[in-house]
Amino acid sequence: MSTEEVNPVKLKSFFSDRKGHDRQESLNLLSSSAAKKGVLEFTMLWGASDKRHSTKADKDCLLYLFSFLKQVSEVYNLACELTIIFADTHAYLNGYAPLDFNRYWDEIRYSVKKHNFSWMISSFLVKDRVNELDFKTISGYLDNIVLNSDSLFESIADRIPNPEIINTFEHYAKRHCNRIGSHPRGIFFKNSLSAAKAYIYFTLTEADIIAEQLPKSIFLTYTSKDEEFILPTLPAIRLYSIKSWLITILWFSN
Repeated sequence: MSTEEVNPVKLKSFFSDRKGHDRQESLNLLSSSAAKKGVLEFTMLWGASDKRHSTKADKDCLLYLFSFLKQVSEVYNLACELTIIFADTHAYLNGYAPLDFNRYWDEIRYSVKKHNFSWMISSFLVKDRVNELDFKTISGYLDNIVLNSDSLFESIADRIPNPEIINTFEHYAKRHCNRIGSHPRGIFFKNSLSAAKAYIYFTLTEADIIAEQLPKSIFLTYTSKDEEFILPTLPAIRLYSIKSWLITILWFSN
């Protein structure tokens, strides 16, 4: 199938890459994957906070995502499959309560199932690794990361291309981590830097597991190119969240 026949250029409007050659690389990735496969498989993470219900912005984001997949399917004349990974591990690490984020996710899951896509929970993905490390529960494993974030971070520090990026993640921790200085469980981060280190350590660990368990997937993300080192080692496409030129992390937005 030739480029003229499929006219894939229109897909570039969905890509959040700042530079034209990066958008072209994303397009080339899609085209080369489509040439090799009978089905295009995508996966992505969906996080949580203390947000209890989905908003219009969440619904607009999902519609934009589904529109992207529909256009990809039409352009390449292939079925698209999507698996959304609901990151309960991230939410727990950040100190949020399942009672809150499960209500929110129920509403997101309704839309996902309505469009015949799939979902899973991140704690399910990591459970085998947790068992290998002799932790009895996911929460015990994550609490250990909270308590030992500095030393665990040192074990993966060589995977961080730019040490100064930790400042960006510390900024995120100050805004979004609900486990700094205190927490009802009595296990908390001493400061925002420790929270950032824990997040990077766990996200890299989880990224390796995602790549192992979903090796045929293209990873969709709202993460910037500067932060792509925390992504699974899968082909990745960076998307706008609601419309062209707009990136919002919906689970942190009311």
